[in-house]
Amino acid sequence: MTSMELHHVAIQTSDLDRALRFYVDVLGGEVLERQRFKKRQMAWIRVGNLRIELYSKREGESLRPWEDFYSGPVHIAFAVPDLDAFLADALAKGASFHPSHPEPFIPPAPGAQRMAYLLGPDGEEFEVRGRDDAG
Repeated sequence: MTSMELHHVAIQTSDLDRALRFYVDVLGGEVLERQRFKKRQMAWIRVGNLRIELYSKREGESLRPWEDFYSGPVHIAFAVPDLDAFLADALAKGASFHPSHPEPFIPPAPGAQRMAYLLGPDGEEFEVRGRDDAG
């Protein structure tokens, strides 16, 4: 069996500029490249050691709103050195908690630690937890 590692996550967004502000200003990401790709704009971003390939919607098309009722990934989870400090900074920069979890919480699972869900630029969930709680 070949050893694998995650190379990147590709995310489609209804508003690339709004999404870039979230990934850069709130999550502390770095834009590596931004360019046109077929009928879209796209950007490569690095958030910690994760690379994200962010796509705009195609010209002349619109996306359905994000919702919980579909197959596939449910959220992206990030580990930060200090959850409270990160949340204070993110909220000061305009982020908000996701309506499904309007404040930090401890999930009902053995050994679970405190975490929070932020509202993403298209309504999606971004989990944030302390780095020591990455399990």
